[in-house]
Amino acid sequence: MRIYLYQIILIFLVLFFKHDSADLPSYKSYSNNLQLINCLIKCVISESNNLSFSLLPEFQDIRPFSWWNYHKPDLPKFQIEVRYTGGKQKKLSGIAPINNLIKIVARMLVLGYLPLSFDDHGIGQCIGPQNVTTKGGICDLGSLHSISNVKTDKEFYQLLSSLCVVLTQTTKELLLDTLPNLVYEFNNPTTSTFLTANIISRRLITTYELEVKKAKCKPDQRIMKFFKSDNDKFLGEVLNKMFN
Repeated sequence: MRIYLYQIILIFLVLFFKHDSADLPSYKSYSNNLQLINCLIKCVISESNNLSFSLLPEFQDIRPFSWWNYHKPDLPKFQIEVRYTGGKQKKLSGIAPINNLIKIVARMLVLGYLPLSFDDHGIGQCIGPQNVTTKGGICDLGSLHSISNVKTDKEFYQLLSSLCVVLTQTTKELLLDTLPNLVYEFNNPTTSTFLTANIISRRLITTYELEVKKAKCKPDQRIMKFFKSDNDKFLGEVLNKMFN
C-alpha cells in the first residue's frame, strides 16, 4: 500500500507543478486546482482512513481540504493547522490585495448586489477568507444577493454590517494573521480588529463613491449614511433602523 500511495502522490505532484495557471482566469485556475486535489484525496483515503501530512509552501490554496465533506456532517473532515517555518515566514502581503477586494465589493454595491445574505450564514460567503485569493480576487459567486430582494432597511443595515464583519476577518487573515496581536483588557475586539475594521470602513466608502462616479449613477443613500455615521443624525437613524 505504501508504494501505491507514493505513486499516487508522485503523479499528483507532477501534474500540480506542471500545471501553469498564471495565464488562466482565477475561476478557471481554482476549478482546476479543486478537481486535481479532490482526485488526490479520493485516491489516498481509499487506502487509509487516518492521514497526517504537511503541505509544501507552493500549495497556496487549501480550500479543497477545508471543504472536504463540508456539507456532510456525519463524514470525517480534515483538521487544518496553518503554520509557518522560520525559512518560509509569511510576511505582510501588502495592501494591494485588500484594495482589490474592496474595489470588487464596492462595484457589487454599485450594481445593486450584496456579497452575502442571511441564508449564507455558517455556509460561506464569496468575500469570506476561504473564498478570497491571495491577490484579493474571489472564486465563488454563489452568495451574491440582490439588494432589490432586501425587504426592509433593518435587514439592509444588518447585512451591510455583516458584510463589514466578514471583510474585516478576511483582511485580518490576508494581512495580519501571522503578526503578534496586542490584547489590552478585552479579548474582543482586539487591536488588530479595530485597525482592520477602520481600514475597511474608510476605504470601502471612498472606493464606493469613486465607483458611483465612474458608473454615472446615484449612490444608495443608506450606504452613504451607514459609512458616514460619524454624523450624529445618520448614526441615530442607522441604529434605530437596525435594532428597532
